[in-house]
Amino acid sequence: MDIKLLIFGMIGVVGLIILLIGIRILKWFNKYTKKCTKRVMAKISGGETFSMGMTSEVDNMTYFYYNFSVDGKEYNVKSKYAISPNKYKIGSEVELLYNPENPEEVYNDKDGAKYAIFVPIILGSVALLTSILIFIVFLLSIVY
Repeated sequence: MDIKLLIFGMIGVVGLIILLIGIRILKWFNKYTKKCTKRVMAKISGGETFSMGMTSEVDNMTYFYYNFSVDGKEYNVKSKYAISPNKYKIGSEVELLYNPENPEEVYNDKDGAKYAIFVPIILGSVALLTSILIFIVFLLSIVY
């Protein structure tokens, strides 16, 4: 077997795995955000910043804490996903969507995280389709 074909086959398998992970994340995200139907103003009360393993500050991500009140009860909720620490300043106000049945489930529809979910889907699809096209070209080169 040609080593190039084996390599592109492995790229296809990795692409399929990344694609499936991306689809799973998208399903979770859609299920989670569909419950969040009410809007509330919240104050950024803090954040947990961590490094993505790189040396640049650009590679840092932050889980923000949102402080808000629903029906007279105060909540201080940590976001479920991390975003750029430069997106918000501590003390700034943001509008959140929350789950009326469980106000601790919040979603910030303006922070851009919903677009980042598509990165593994796009990368996985490109890798998978590239390996399929190369396999087809390889088969055609054998036939012709």
